Amino acid sequence: MKKIVSAISAAALTLSGIAAAVPTAQAADSIENIVLLGDSITSGYGLAESEYAYGEILADYLGAKVDNYAQPGAESGDLKNLVSSNKEVDASLKDADLVVISIGANDMMHFASNRLLTVAKGAGCLKDEYADAVVPEDPTLSDVKNMIDKAKIKAFTSDLSNMITVSTELSKLSNDLGITSANKNASRYKRVIETEVIPNITDTISKIRELNPDAEIMVETVYNPIVFEPTYFEKTYDSSYRSLLDNLVVKFDSVLTSFSTQLSECAAANDATLIDVYTTFDSLDLSGARHTWYFDKMQDKNIDIHPNQAGNIAIAADILNTLSIEGKIKLHDDNGALNTAYNSLPNKDSYPAGALETLKAVLGDPSKAAPAPAEYVLGDFNEDNMVDANDASGILEAYALLSTDSTKSLTDEQKLSGDVNKDKLVDSNDASIILSFYAATSTGYSKSIEDFVKEN
Repeated sequence: MKKIVSAISAAALTLSGIAAAVPTAQAADSIENIVLLGDSITSGYGLAESEYAYGEILADYLGAKVDNYAQPGAESGDLKNLVSSNKEVDASLKDADLVVISIGANDMMHFASNRLLTVAKGAGCLKDEYADAVVPEDPTLSDVKNMIDKAKIKAFTSDLSNMITVSTELSKLSNDLGITSANKNASRYKRVIETEVIPNITDTISKIRELNPDAEIMVETVYNPIVFEPTYFEKTYDSSYRSLLDNLVVKFDSVLTSFSTQLSECAAANDATLIDVYTTFDSLDLSGARHTWYFDKMQDKNIDIHPNQAGNIAIAADILNTLSIEGKIKLHDDNGALNTAYNSLPNKDSYPAGALETLKAVLGDPSKAAPAPAEYVLGDFNEDNMVDANDASGILEAYALLSTDSTKSLTDEQKLSGDVNKDKLVDSNDASIILSFYAATSTGYSKSIEDFVKEN
């Protein structure tokens, strides 16, 4: 996946047909070859073309080569089978200076989603079209979202006795996932993390060690994707539904804390280093507020558990800072992918303080920060502070001119304001959207053009 230097250069290069390469730093210390193993979190799933996955940020910062073998949907058993059975992967691992592993999220998510759907089906809370369907063996959270009927859940949980039943089932679920043999009641539960996930990760590390005894191996904990901004809860859910979600958050925290503890012990026993993504994303502040919502896409229109650009920045910063603490690399003033990614964040002024200090240490001298993107108003092609038919006309004229005269070009602001549908082109499709938006505003539509594009 090609990445670009900034939002401005992305638009400019796309319109001119010129390809751009990610700026590459000089090789830093002993990290020249990086191998990434894991699931969709590491693969960069869901990021826009203009955004950087954390592996790309690492490679750019270190001047290193990165081989990313992460696969969306992969469980710990899949990763164990991949290592030592794939010649390409093994060859990369033999040459690796750094191996980063992020796995286990799907083991837990698939198990939890299956249980949640099973309970919901028993309570009559699935959508009508799924009422008699067989619950998938390895469903995703998207399956849960698509199959469960929110109205039925709301009605069911409004009854106190039902809420007690749900709470009991959630407790069983969290114990089946996270409880360990140290608990006196351990024999009652499946203990998925202890009996399946950690052994698979341990075997994977052992296989990597056989291939490359000297590689630096890092393993990542898993963040809690259902931690929302408090105001989002207040705006989105009523009290009964919120109570259910709050209960889920507590139970997921229990499971993920157990995973963090067990993974830490696994890392220590196998000469690996723990990267605590759970704590970094949480960024718990003095008021007790949690900030995982800032680093993932759960509050986006299309709800998504995966890390956003800020999340990938935070993971990369953690890894780089840890390598520095261990004496494996020297941090330097960065004016490459990490800096560009951070400056592209629309809400970078709200970057959680708990993770910001680490990021600052890795970025280095803030005076060398990449320039801020050009200021523009989406759709306001002629910059008259209005979005109307004149902007559509201007885009069509410019599009016709650019198609016949290669010496002509648009300003940075025009490239950004005119690309209404965000397809990295300024053309008749954008003009059509602007005309439709203008017509809608003429008949009472009061939302922004960004909202209009999302809704249509």
